Amino acid sequence: MRARSKLTSAAVSALVLTASLTAAGPASASPTPCPGSTAGHCYALTEFGVLYNGNPVWLNAVGTDLTVPCIMVGNAAAEFINYEMWMSTNNNVAGSDYWVEEGVKAGKLYVAPGQPSGWMWFWEDNRPNGGNNGHYISAGTMGRTNVTFRWLGNGGWNVYRAGSVVGTSTANGDWAGGAETGSENTSSSIALNAYSDNFQYADTGWNWHGISPNLDVGSIGNVGLTAQSSSGSAVGAALHVWTPGACGTAVQLPTGAPLSPAAAPTALKTIASGVSAEMGEAKPTGISYAASTRKAVDGLLNTSTTGDSSVYIIEMHGHFVSPDTPPGHVPPTGNTLTVTVSAATGQVTDWGIDNSTPNIASLGATSIL
Repeated sequence: MRARSKLTSAAVSALVLTASLTAAGPASASPTPCPGSTAGHCYALTEFGVLYNGNPVWLNAVGTDLTVPCIMVGNAAAEFINYEMWMSTNNNVAGSDYWVEEGVKAGKLYVAPGQPSGWMWFWEDNRPNGGNNGHYISAGTMGRTNVTFRWLGNGGWNVYRAGSVVGTSTANGDWAGGAETGSENTSSSIALNAYSDNFQYADTGWNWHGISPNLDVGSIGNVGLTAQSSSGSAVGAALHVWTPGACGTAVQLPTGAPLSPAAAPTALKTIASGVSAEMGEAKPTGISYAASTRKAVDGLLNTSTTGDSSVYIIEMHGHFVSPDTPPGHVPPTGNTLTVTVSAATGQVTDWGIDNSTPNIASLGATSIL
């Protein structure tokens, strides 16, 4: 691979507690917005590079081990909590706001009202000339699992989980200047016990470095969420974020049921309305769909996931805002929303927000909803 800019500084880490988080049990009658936060989101994380002090730490790869014994949100139908890793990309472009993230999500999934919420592995990116795209990988798991982003050249980054590629963030820039790991939530009614170990990055010569374990660690006052670093980690900082009190197991997403061509129009219309509302648009226009395969849809949207299966792709128009936003970034927006639905389960597998309209008619016959 071609050489890039010289590493500009040593890895610098700090614990950033950007808003108050209130711990609570797994039950809540209504959404309880995360207090004092930007766009209703709160974070507890450790970070290095460009978002920490404005100075990029150029990297070819970054990874950490995530362990999540407990993750819950009080109102699973309306709120969510993530535990994950984020990476900022394309930092050689002035004013860029591009990124890749991967982790586990509990609570509100981007599905229609009446469909189940659950606990899922997911990855998501925001790309220049590619928009914001998200993908569900599989049901959530508790055990220690490595997540890694690795540069491929030509602006591409492979997304790994447990050593296997689960997708590729295409055309997302050849420069990444830092990363973060920790929690994101949209409600103060949460329960969490989660760890990030072996937080490391590979420099532009593919030499691996552990992120300094000497983090600026503290509690979040008397609001119930605690975050600390484990000093003495030889290969990377260990971050532990937790709430006190009882914490059960996050609810798994049910397997769903096949969505036949005859049943598709009604079900897809409900999904379209629900996902659009979650993305901030109550009255989408020009809603249409086509039957296709996940791989063909990936090709049309210039994104990449693993495996292939029969799906329906929905397209609609309006003003859409992504609910899932990394710390320090502006929520992605666009005038076109696409939603991919599994024909085998009737559940959403992928979504995307962009300002360009894909030609879903190239995938097959389209129908208006």
